[in-house]
Amino acid sequence: MGRDKHIGFSWLRGLLVMLVLLGVGLPGWAAEIGDKFQAGILFYEVTSLSPREVKTVGQHSKLDDNDGYWAPNYFKGHAHLVIPAEVQGPDGQSYSVTEIGDDTFRLGRHIQRVELPQTLRTIGARAFQQCFHLFSINFPASLERIGELAFAYWLSLRVIVSEVANPAALQVGNDAFKGLDQDACVIRTPPGKRDEYVAAVWNVFSKVTESPQVGDLIVRDGVNYLAYFDSEMLVVPADDPLSIEGDVQVPEYIEYEGKNYYIRSIAKYAFMKARNLKSIKLPGALVNIGEEAFYYSGLRQVEFSTPSSLRSIGRSAFMSCTELSLVLPDGLETIESRAFYNSRIEHIELPPSLASIGEEAFDETYLRLIVSRIEDPASITMGDRAFHVENIPFCVLRVPDGKVSSYSSADQWKDFMNITSDEDAGREFTKGNMVYRVTMPGEIALMRLADEDAKPSGTLELPRNIEDDGKTYVLAKIFSDVFASSKELLSISFPSSLRYIETRAFSKCSALRQVKLPSSLEYIGWMAFSYCSNLRKVELNGSLRTIGGRAFSDCPKLGLVVSSIGGGSLGSVKQGRGIFEDSKPEDCVLRVPTGSEAQYQATEQWKDFGVITEDSQLGGEFVADDMLYRIIATNEVILLGVPEGKEQPSGQLTIPASVSHSGAPYNVVAIAGGAFRACKGLQQVALPESLRRVGREAFEACSALQRVELPEGLLQVDKKAFHECTGLLELRLPASLARIHRLAFADCTRLGLIVANMPDPAAVELDDYPFAAVDRGSCVLQIPGGTAQVNLYKVADVWKEFIVTDDAQLGREFYSEGLKYRVIGDNTVYLVPVDEGETKPSGSVVIPEKVDNSGTTYTVIGVARYTFTGCEGLERVELPSALDLMGASFDMCHRLNTITSQVYLSPSSTFKMYGWLDVDFSSCILRVPAGLVDSYKAADVWKKFKHILPIDASPEVGEEFTAAGVRYRILGDARVAVVPHEFGGAAYAGNLVIPASVEHGGTEYAVVNVVDRAFLGCEGLERLELPATIERVGYHAFEGCSGLSVLALRMPDPTSVSWSRTLGMPDDKPKLQVPAASLEKYKNWWFENGVVEPFPADGGEDSGGEGNGNENNGSAGNADTPVAATGAISLSLQPNP
Repeated sequence: MGRDKHIGFSWLRGLLVMLVLLGVGLPGWAAEIGDKFQAGILFYEVTSLSPREVKTVGQHSKLDDNDGYWAPNYFKGHAHLVIPAEVQGPDGQSYSVTEIGDDTFRLGRHIQRVELPQTLRTIGARAFQQCFHLFSINFPASLERIGELAFAYWLSLRVIVSEVANPAALQVGNDAFKGLDQDACVIRTPPGKRDEYVAAVWNVFSKVTESPQVGDLIVRDGVNYLAYFDSEMLVVPADDPLSIEGDVQVPEYIEYEGKNYYIRSIAKYAFMKARNLKSIKLPGALVNIGEEAFYYSGLRQVEFSTPSSLRSIGRSAFMSCTELSLVLPDGLETIESRAFYNSRIEHIELPPSLASIGEEAFDETYLRLIVSRIEDPASITMGDRAFHVENIPFCVLRVPDGKVSSYSSADQWKDFMNITSDEDAGREFTKGNMVYRVTMPGEIALMRLADEDAKPSGTLELPRNIEDDGKTYVLAKIFSDVFASSKELLSISFPSSLRYIETRAFSKCSALRQVKLPSSLEYIGWMAFSYCSNLRKVELNGSLRTIGGRAFSDCPKLGLVVSSIGGGSLGSVKQGRGIFEDSKPEDCVLRVPTGSEAQYQATEQWKDFGVITEDSQLGGEFVADDMLYRIIATNEVILLGVPEGKEQPSGQLTIPASVSHSGAPYNVVAIAGGAFRACKGLQQVALPESLRRVGREAFEACSALQRVELPEGLLQVDKKAFHECTGLLELRLPASLARIHRLAFADCTRLGLIVANMPDPAAVELDDYPFAAVDRGSCVLQIPGGTAQVNLYKVADVWKEFIVTDDAQLGREFYSEGLKYRVIGDNTVYLVPVDEGETKPSGSVVIPEKVDNSGTTYTVIGVARYTFTGCEGLERVELPSALDLMGASFDMCHRLNTITSQVYLSPSSTFKMYGWLDVDFSSCILRVPAGLVDSYKAADVWKKFKHILPIDASPEVGEEFTAAGVRYRILGDARVAVVPHEFGGAAYAGNLVIPASVEHGGTEYAVVNVVDRAFLGCEGLERLELPATIERVGYHAFEGCSGLSVLALRMPDPTSVSWSRTLGMPDDKPKLQVPAASLEKYKNWWFENGVVEPFPADGGEDSGGEGNGNENNGSAGNADTPVAATGAISLSLQPNP
């Protein structure tokens, strides 16, 4: 028996919900095996009609890698999950819950405790697999079978309370508890059954007990304690971690049922994400802190009672506690991996009992002082990156007297650079606006600015000697980020004592023009001078031993690097990846010591420099005829663009073949990267035959540039050289061209003609995607060399994708009736995009069967890609019958309501479609010849349309109308969609209430759809209310709604609505107002930490539907919203497949 999957009208949906709530069966509904329904928060499937039985199933049929078969965060707020013994079906009958279906709660995030009913016989395969936070569950006496992998992988399960009387008879599938810590999990058996459990398959569990208190949960001062094993209790997660606030004290023991239970362990995840927790005092009886116990909590202070029994701190236990302070107790033996990762802890004292520190245990902590009381430094086991590697030059390791040499020679500690017994080491003091740290006797590091907002400007002179407390120190190190983003810093004078410059220390100093490093410097950190957008010259000293990755990356104006590192020493310098990445080294001069050119040319990090020389005259810059040039050879220059302060060129630009400077002539052989980037007014450019290379991004985004002829003699076009030249129509390539780099002509969306003079395409090196997003299916590639060369191009990679020809007439373009066409064959044309700046098609567009130009009649056989891209006013398009190629994208045509196709689709049809139409398939109407509806419904892409109708049928479908300021599109079946405001009209603004139904032409229509980009660019929209009838919200529906602060949703269950993956929400997510009965559902569904609240109670739960008198309201009231639609149950009837 088939069933409607969704009930369309809100009044009917409300009625059905109310019937279920009142225990009244649905009229005409008779259950079948396989039917699915929702009751409470869970979903069920009918497994038997006599007796009436069901099993639990997931919300969705498709597995999500993060959330299993449920909506994201579905069980948030339901940490304690109680499975009922009986549920009421839509027919009003009671059904026994006898099975947890396969995979039901797999990956069920937030589930911590589960109570299973006494009716349950089966726990299906993988039913609770990867329920990471599950720590307690009961097995009812009725249980007969546990499926394979039912409790497998990464569970924190600590207690199983079993009421099964005959454990030997219980069927347990393969690997049912795979990955579970069976030494930590306790099995509580029925009285007198312990030995039977130990003798059965349960003997793998080391803790089996009959104690009736095991598994009981006790709550004290908001903290959950679980009665465990042998007079122990565990601290376990709270149902809501945010409920744990302020200062917490865990007692030594809890008296329960006449017995003292000592707190021995903080369980896995116990205080995870307890953001309101500020401090905690832990008892002396505590032995273990579990994995991720305080992960990402707000914990700032930890106090251990003395004496302390603590022996281990688990993996990631205090990870991401970003303001943490604590003193580790004596007796501690193990700190596991990532225990304090990203905790930003600054000071730690290691007790003498410590035997093991796991990998990355203190990584990303910015430790400034480690006090070790370990007498034998070689006795401790230490994992990789146990301490933050990049911080080691600035971290002081203070060791017991007389142990400096033994620590310095021990493998575990020898990487530390500041090992001392000096009590002064690690102390910080402030001079002026600078905070210093003593790292070694007589030596300091500059750590930060006392006032982070008071960045230095002009010239910064760093002192060599600093006095404090009667002592004189020398400045040896500059810490991470100290001067980052000093926008007005022009130059720096470094002291001769400086040895280290750390990560990003001078990153984003956008006014810095020159850097001369002192002869004492040994270390430059990762990205130390990155993004210095005006940096032009760098002088590297010869004593450098480490240059970090991307140290000078993204410095686009860097023109001269002077290195004093000798060729013989170059191999001993540790060099990170991408030292000059995206600083365009191919345009830069690298000046090196005498006799070392060959070594630099052979070294990975230096070989990409355009000029590597010993000539001290190269690298200079000069201005000639309002253009800036750099000298790269005795008689050669590279054009850098216009000097600072000069306007970018517009109109026509002619680049000379040679220029003069100081009486000497120089040939212009290259155009530097970014030289004319984004010159929006540049329409034509004449390039000289002296040119050998066009640099990366040289003409990128020159959107008015229409024709480019690259000169003979040119050898290569660099990455993105003409990228996003969206107005480019014609391109001519010279015979000399040897290489086209990645994305060189990508996104030139109007490019229609390329004339290629290279004799052999195989001899031209093409990097990845040189013509990406160029419509190669409609672009003509003219080969002047004749048939033999045409045949070479027709089989060559990339080139063969174009329309390859030697016919000089092809590729010509012309306009007719506001549309633009390109000749692609004998008497045939394609419709193509209009020129940049021309008026784009809007309203209704009928593409003609034929078009006349210059005395010739052409048949329109194709629509090129991008023809309609960005035509925001386009509403209707009619395609001609002769069409055999459709590459058009309707991206950003968000007002398009109807496509009428006259194309005859049949098995013998030559019609081809490539790319995606980019239309809203749910609401755009496709009209086709009457006999071809089924053909279109079966054809690729076309079949995605939800509404495919004969051309003359139901003429009202697709029609749009405006009611109370809101525009709608008729979808048929008395349903409409909300669509964007009229093109050129006022955008939606203020408080907009979309009603549940709207009247037009004597018909009442249910409002069910919000189309793609429905509210695009409605910056003035402050509050938007959607009715309970909404079934779909489209792609980027809220894009550009920067003022949207309240989104009011009347739908009873957000998970029953089809939401686009990308809604285009503003960065500051709006507050949700929802029905009170659906509050928890929306909290689980909405963004984490997002604000969700019930509708204001001033007029009852639904008072938010009143118009508030705003003239932009889409409805004068909310009379169409039914009382029942507040929806404690979202009813979705799904037929048995």
